[in-house]
Amino acid sequence: MVSTRDFDSRPSAFPEPVVVASSLISCPFRPPTEEFLAFGPQPCPVRVHRQRPGLTLAHTVFSAAVEPGEPFRWPGPSFAQAGMILRGRIDFHLPHHGRVSVQAGQWFVAALGEEQIGIGCEAAGEVELLWLDCTADVWASFTREPDPAGPPPKPSAVVRPQGDSLLLTAEAPSALQHLARELAANTGQTLGERLRLEARSLELLALLLEERRRHEATATPSCDRSVDAEALDAAARFLEENLSEDHSLRALSRTVHLNEFKLKQGFRQRFNTTVFGYLRQRRMEHARRLLTEHTITVLDAANRVGYTNPSHFARAFREAFGLNPRQIVRHASRPARPLEAH
Repeated sequence: MVSTRDFDSRPSAFPEPVVVASSLISCPFRPPTEEFLAFGPQPCPVRVHRQRPGLTLAHTVFSAAVEPGEPFRWPGPSFAQAGMILRGRIDFHLPHHGRVSVQAGQWFVAALGEEQIGIGCEAAGEVELLWLDCTADVWASFTREPDPAGPPPKPSAVVRPQGDSLLLTAEAPSALQHLARELAANTGQTLGERLRLEARSLELLALLLEERRRHEATATPSCDRSVDAEALDAAARFLEENLSEDHSLRALSRTVHLNEFKLKQGFRQRFNTTVFGYLRQRRMEHARRLLTEHTITVLDAANRVGYTNPSHFARAFREAFGLNPRQIVRHASRPARPLEAH
């Protein structure tokens, strides 16, 4: 997501040390810089730490859309990114794979191709994103594995086919989440912080590559795109259009003519969450729109998205956005007219 031209134009990330005093040498690790990328209608500040030619660590916090669900274009270009979503959720709309969701607590490995600036996305809530950005040569060197038959080495499956796009994602183990948060909090203002950024970001990349290999080794075959994927999209639309209703796997599978096993497996593959996890996300997003855009009580908003117990609704809302629904109401600029009745 940071241009590869920035890497190639740099003469060297490791100049020869210059002796300043008997116990001091100049630091080759420069402080991070602030740049801007368009995660939505307005450019967003991104903290960028260029470590060596072809490898950059970046961190940003943004609210991409003017209104929830408004699409934006994935900024770029670069060959590949590997990182973590620390808050919020991003839905990628890939040309050959449909919608792929990456949410808080999940890692991702993305090689979206030269056309990636045309990749459509949607963001849910405030998004905090930490990633390592790689040029093609550096990415190939990290993902190249020994061939048991002997040299030369062969590229691993994560290096995308020519002209195609690839996005892998899964739940991150606690060690990976802790490391990502540590890097996000490191501003790199001192020599010690910059040295830790260099070492710990390489550790982050190593963990991400290990997770990617584990993911590939355990992944089940994808659903048939022509039939099953259409049924999964229909199931998602049905849930979104009936947020206040009670749902069951059996009833939903009958509605979209897809057996329960494929329905459960397909939702995990396609949306990176369970059927009811997806329903909960959409309910919370709709409830947040109701509370911020209309004169409506918290109890009424809860009822409109299928919650009869206010405490259960409040807990789900806090888990989704980190705030109580009443806090959203206090800070919202809502119109004077109430929302129309059901």
